[in-house]
Amino acid sequence: REGVIYSLHAVGLSVLILPAWALGGYAAVTVFLALVAALVAREVREWVKALTGRDGLAEAAGWMAALSPPLVHYAGLVFTEVPAALALSYGLRRGRNAGLGVGGAVAVGLAAAALPWLNVRYAPLALLVVAHALWRHPRVRVAAAVLGPAVASGVSLLAYHQALYGFWNPGRVYGRRPEFALSALREGLPGLLLDQEFGLLVYAPALALAIPGSFFLWRRDRRLAATAGAAVAVVVLTAGTWHMWRGGFNPPARFLVPVVPLLAVAAALAWDRRGLTAGAAVLVGWTLWTGLAGAWEPRLVHRDRDGTAPLFRELSGA
Repeated sequence: REGVIYSLHAVGLSVLILPAWALGGYAAVTVFLALVAALVAREVREWVKALTGRDGLAEAAGWMAALSPPLVHYAGLVFTEVPAALALSYGLRRGRNAGLGVGGAVAVGLAAAALPWLNVRYAPLALLVVAHALWRHPRVRVAAAVLGPAVASGVSLLAYHQALYGFWNPGRVYGRRPEFALSALREGLPGLLLDQEFGLLVYAPALALAIPGSFFLWRRDRRLAATAGAAVAVVVLTAGTWHMWRGGFNPPARFLVPVVPLLAVAAALAWDRRGLTAGAAVLVGWTLWTGLAGAWEPRLVHRDRDGTAPLFRELSGA
């Protein structure tokens, strides 16, 4: 506004890490964000425990999420995706509680309220968190407690952009004509899943179990399954229709990180239903290997476009 140049990035992540930065600089920020990643893995454990009642399976799913790509590769990195994963998974899990009171409803509303401040592309996820809670708890007091923080956040976000940039629409920071096109899905969709440098299922093939697991989730909780499916669809469409679907200089599957906890829970339900078959064991073993190898040598996964994935090139033994 008035010729001053500001970053196009949302301010939410800066506000979130500011206390850690004040206490210990960049090192404290990385530790803090690693703890956020640990809380995401805890969300997976709590989800699986609530859905199956099996403590052992829940513990295994939590550790699997913690040690697998992409979460283990993003633990400690200053990106918005891991905090967004925590806000989304917490908001949906807390909203599922049968005895959700006003306090819990406010917590759900705050989780939804935080998402657009991390990035405007998370606004649809915030709407899904709110819609899921209202779908389950249509009582007036609970609905008001959920909607209050979310609506206040939305109004504040619009006012913030008006004051800083001179326009209301948060999406305008990316230009008048954002570079999204459905035609980009021809490359973006297979790239998000199967690209050798940035594809989710290349590094975490165990998450392919989320496909059959989604059917088991539907049988257990149709409201949650419908909301989770919508969240995955929104994230995939948003990332896949952008020419920068890979992200940039980052580990694999950056834009899919927010929905990885939902995929991990669905995969655990497939494990619960069919057990750890030989095929599933291969997928789990590969996933843990890429996760731990990439965490041990971050330079092999935290890359830009090189043509050939450095992780597989250097560790193939060829």
